[in-house]
Amino acid sequence: MPGSSPVLEICFTTSRYVNLSDAVPQRIAGHAALANDDVYALWQFDSQHLLHIVDFASRRAVVWLGDDFAPAWLCSRPILAPIHAVLLRTPWVPLHGGAVSLNGRTLLLAGIGRAGKTTAALACALAGWDYAGDDFVLVNSQTALVEPLFTSARLRNDLSSVFPGILDARAEISHEDGEVRHELRMEHVLQPDQLTGGKAAALLLPRRRGAERPEFEPARPIDAFNALLTMTVTLTPGWPDLVSKKLMSVIGLAPIFFIDTGATPNAIPDAFAEFLHRL
Repeated sequence: MPGSSPVLEICFTTSRYVNLSDAVPQRIAGHAALANDDVYALWQFDSQHLLHIVDFASRRAVVWLGDDFAPAWLCSRPILAPIHAVLLRTPWVPLHGGAVSLNGRTLLLAGIGRAGKTTAALACALAGWDYAGDDFVLVNSQTALVEPLFTSARLRNDLSSVFPGILDARAEISHEDGEVRHELRMEHVLQPDQLTGGKAAALLLPRRRGAERPEFEPARPIDAFNALLTMTVTLTPGWPDLVSKKLMSVIGLAPIFFIDTGATPNAIPDAFAEFLHRL
């Protein structure tokens, strides 16, 4: 709002302009985090150094790139760590999953890789559904509202032929765990009014069971918790107890189902619409 104070001011910098190498752990692969009431710091390393520091008192953050360029995956979730920190004491939680909506009713998609989450989200988005994301979305753990966070998509290279023209949205190509991924900015292929969320109507847990067309089966809260917890906590480290409580609240807000998205992506939007109609 005009005249209001910013929630967080974020500065991006690189080793060319400031040397913060003494502030990061040495010889650690993966990540290391410091989280308390005063500061949040997250150091990440895959092939490059990346340091996030949030000072809560000043409401300022620094994202430091240890090299002179950002890792390719960063364009799909550019300030995830600071967002995670600043929303900690609110009902909102950055959730590792996707979300598509029809008439304001949102289907949350969460699960392991290669289970069909991205395929389902992109198939629905390209069929005209509203799209909040396929990697991270914001969920209110009290009201079940779902909002876009980055409106990005992370498409494996072997799926690029499934969606003709989708690579027009490509911003970067990343290499993660031996896989090539196209980092997509979906605003380049969707209408502006499609980039929105809604209210969670169901939580779907994609899994492959060999179905030809999409099939739904009731799931348990523990199934949803397992699907959400590992990747959400791994990618947003710090305060795991508080994050876990928010995730449990989210799970209690909507019915939970397994979904085998089938072998025909074009069938997914109609199957999802019929599923929503039956709820």
